Amino acid sequence: MREVTKASVTVMGLDLGDRWIHFCGLDAQGQEVESGRFATNRTSLSRAFEGASRWRVILEAGPQTNWIARELEGWGHEVVVANPRKLSQITQSSRKSDRVDAAALARWGWADPRLLHPIVRRSEKSARRRDRVHARSVAVGARTAMVNHVRGVLKKQGVVVPRGTSGAWAQRCREQVPKDHEAIVVPLLLLIEALGEAIRVYDQQIEREAAQEPAAVALRQVDGVGPITALTYVATIDDPHRFARSREVGSYVGLAPRSDRSGDRAKECGITHCGDSTLRWLLVQSAQYILGPHGKDCDLRRYGLALVARGGRAAKRRAVTAVARKLAVMLHRLWASGEPYEPFYREAHKVAA
Repeated sequence: MREVTKASVTVMGLDLGDRWIHFCGLDAQGQEVESGRFATNRTSLSRAFEGASRWRVILEAGPQTNWIARELEGWGHEVVVANPRKLSQITQSSRKSDRVDAAALARWGWADPRLLHPIVRRSEKSARRRDRVHARSVAVGARTAMVNHVRGVLKKQGVVVPRGTSGAWAQRCREQVPKDHEAIVVPLLLLIEALGEAIRVYDQQIEREAAQEPAAVALRQVDGVGPITALTYVATIDDPHRFARSREVGSYVGLAPRSDRSGDRAKECGITHCGDSTLRWLLVQSAQYILGPHGKDCDLRRYGLALVARGGRAAKRRAVTAVARKLAVMLHRLWASGEPYEPFYREAHKVAA
């Protein structure tokens, strides 16, 4: 960007790509004074932004947003990260291009940043924790896909093996593989064993970190919340005080029902599925455990079983979702307040059901 126009820019919209960053700069009156592109690397970013007067820079959330936002904030700029789920005018535009997207971000940022539904970025520590959990999830998914493929191949040869993922399971399969299929199946069994070892290493790392994190320790007081769920919850929420009320967390993780009201009509809708899908899935798994045969008696379990007892279509599924939502709210309350977990809070405090 030319130095002569740098001084007049007040808002800058950036469309981030793997090779190029397209930009559009507006002045205080909302007039476009600069546009173009530069390479996606720290050198080009520094040349464009370091030493410039304080700008409001609008980015769309994506894989490279965090490191770019950190650099920009380090140079004194105000950074607003737009929520892509709320920007249908960009994602569904009939005139979509990188330059047009950068201009649209800049104009929304100039008019009112709240129109962008800004995303609160997580700390580097929380981002690293989430990367570890996601790495484990990828390893588990790859192992499951390989196990299913091996079972399918062996079944076609008349060999039926039960489900399993352990090293002992891989050894049992190896003993049953027909000679003419050893070259096909054995390499996959070796990969399954290697992935199992990698998953054990991730589990040890997560267990150790969860034991050293006071917030995760507090959340694990709840039966059904293990180290992975607790650490993922802490890493995703990051700062419990950014929610004014614990009830807001249910919507944040996408477990609250969508609203469709018009006049006197109120349509019944499913949950929004907004927010982090990994945390939502883990909360649902915890809810299923709480309602399952091994779940301990508590207010949350009684609440869910009462919903199941009502019957009706998909009663169990609705109950699991409702328990997962309440669990998300309750975990935030435990974290934010620092109070000990009381399994029978309603009974102890005579709270009406």
